[in-house]
Amino acid sequence: MSIESPADFDGLVLTIEPLIAERSERVDEGNDGWTLRTAGGDLSAHYEHTLVITKGKPILITAV
Repeated sequence: MSIESPADFDGLVLTIEPLIAERSERVDEGNDGWTLRTAGGDLSAHYEHTLVITKGKPILITAV
């Protein structure tokens, strides 16, 4: 896919999933291929935002 202009992104859906951990900088994936844990077992928080890129203003789906 070649990106020629910002209009090429119209309709693109992105998910941003930050994981904030108390101390650990490393994350281990569980055997289920879905679960994430900090390597040190530290307290952590995870949140997700889903965005749709449009020709105008982006749409934040998680706020709808």
